[in-house]
Amino acid sequence: IVATDESGQPLTGLAATALLAHPTDRRSDHEVMLTERTAGRYQGRTGKVAGQWTLVTELSRNHLRMFRSRNRVFLR
Repeated sequence: IVATDESGQPLTGLAATALLAHPTDRRSDHEVMLTERTAGRYQGRTGKVAGQWTLVTELSRNHLRMFRSRNRVFLR
C-alpha cells in the first residue's frame, strides 16, 4: 500500500492493517499486519489464500482511523 497526502508526499508512521475476510466463513479470515518498508509504503505477508475475499485495509495514527478501504479480490 502506498499512502500519500493530497500533495503526493508520503504519509509515514501510520499503523496499517489488512484483513482478508472470507465471504462465508469468518473463521477463515486472515489478518495481515503491514509494516512501513520505506516512507509511506506499507507491506505485509500471509500464507497461501487462493479464492475470493473481501480485502479491508485500514490506516490510522494515534488510534484515529485516517483511511479505510473495502474491496472484493480474487487471489490465485
